[in-house]
Amino acid sequence: MPVLTLFIGWVEELIVRGVLVNRLLTTLSWGTVAVAASGLFAVSHLLWDGPDGVPSLPGLGLMGGVLLLARWAMAEDLSLAWELHSGCTHAMALIDALAWVHPVPHAPALAGKPDQPLTGLPALGLMVLTGLEVGLYGIWWC
Repeated sequence: MPVLTLFIGWVEELIVRGVLVNRLLTTLSWGTVAVAASGLFAVSHLLWDGPDGVPSLPGLGLMGGVLLLARWAMAEDLSLAWELHSGCTHAMALIDALAWVHPVPHAPALAGKPDQPLTGLPALGLMVLTGLEVGLYGIWWC
């Protein structure tokens, strides 16, 4: 599983934050590129999840923004974005494979939807904190 999650993270980062972002930056502003790349990243996950993945789109869009911030923090090097992406993918696969999380029938809406890890406030809050940490890293070392 670790090799597969590394491969998935590498391919998605290379395509979205590598080729796509570089191509879009030739004609668009950074803000437009950030919205487009993060949106495409989120929507592309519907290929795996189908309509059930729609509630995760805002969280995936936020994750796409954090990964783009990681590219910026590393001076356009994709290594940190790749590591973060692969780590998230590996963690979700491990949690699913080992059945560490069991949906609670009457969980509060703040906890998110079952089998949709980026829909609850705790997961979104963690993503925001990760983005802040990555941003501070970029400011500190650039």
